[in-house]
Amino acid sequence: MRYASPITRTAVQAITVVCAVVFVIFSIIYLHFYQAEFLGLEQEVLSRGQTVYYPQWGTPLITLLLLGLGLLIRALVSFPIRVQALAWFPSAYLLGVLTCMRFQVGTNEISHIPWGWIVVMAVFYVLALILCRMYPDVRSENETMSTYMFPNMLILFFSFLFTCMIGNSSSSLHFELRAQRMIAEEDYEGVLRVGERSQSFTPRLTAMRAYAMSRRHKLGDSLFFYPLHVGSQDLLPECPDTLIRGDVPSEIYEYLGARPGSRFSEPHVTHFLEHVYEHDSIPTPQVAQYLLCSYLLDKNLDKFSDFIVQTYDSMTTSLPRHYQEAIVLNAYLQDPQDSTYQTWPIYDEFAQFGNQKSQYASQGISSARNSCLEGFSHTYWFYYYFNE
Repeated sequence: MRYASPITRTAVQAITVVCAVVFVIFSIIYLHFYQAEFLGLEQEVLSRGQTVYYPQWGTPLITLLLLGLGLLIRALVSFPIRVQALAWFPSAYLLGVLTCMRFQVGTNEISHIPWGWIVVMAVFYVLALILCRMYPDVRSENETMSTYMFPNMLILFFSFLFTCMIGNSSSSLHFELRAQRMIAEEDYEGVLRVGERSQSFTPRLTAMRAYAMSRRHKLGDSLFFYPLHVGSQDLLPECPDTLIRGDVPSEIYEYLGARPGSRFSEPHVTHFLEHVYEHDSIPTPQVAQYLLCSYLLDKNLDKFSDFIVQTYDSMTTSLPRHYQEAIVLNAYLQDPQDSTYQTWPIYDEFAQFGNQKSQYASQGISSARNSCLEGFSHTYWFYYYFNE
């Protein structure tokens, strides 16, 4: 449609350019920085492992195709100036549909597709097109640029909101997929940064974090910095493999030098590690570290205390942090008056933890837990007393 007003013509051109640029920016961020690993999983599932998705090629290709679709609809349909951004809804819609699959936990089976929202929004768009045909633009419109731009940006915002709403936004799934990719790239520090500020965690993510810590010789120092289920069952991935994709379980068991013959859970993880350690002609250090942490996760301080003296020549402050915490705690549980480790710097922290816990104990375990959460959530003491 041709407009008599130069302001209106300029506004139409500006809206077209701005909408295209904003869509391209959103598409690149959404595809490359948020859904890249998920698209890899999706393509692997749909192709039954026959093809691989490469984000460095997939992101620009998909973005260009959707950009072309938006420009084509813009050229074919005469939208009123205030709703020109409706031309970009189909592109945003397809982005959401492309990433909408949900999978069953621990498998690569599709469990759900949000057909309801997909159909509802398609009907909504058809109705919007009909209304645009019934109420075409007024040629005499002559408003300021901002008057035209604001409703169009609002339409884009809700279009992108719809994309994110139907796209798979499971934080735990995204964390798992990102961690798997980083393990494949041997970026173990990167694995430890995945979801580090989130309380969302799964058995698979815990197993991958533990493996990355072991690779970086941090298992005894950092394990309890992350949220954990009680018990050692999450320390290793289940067998047969239940990680969604990749060879991460095989890599972990190859690293330990053995593989369980069947599915296991607590306390069989500990039994498996004990078996590996006892039957290795030369037990590997990583198995010893896994076994020590397994005892800690099972809250079995007696076995931990017996085994650590076999693993380390002396009990000093050079031990990993969580081992020091467990030693101080066990000594206290055996004899509250024991002063053996009072010279350790960590003992003062333990005393503060005990005082904090005791101060709120009369108000119930929830109050005591909350009082210790900020300063001691990263310690073995917090796990031992408050994870049930």
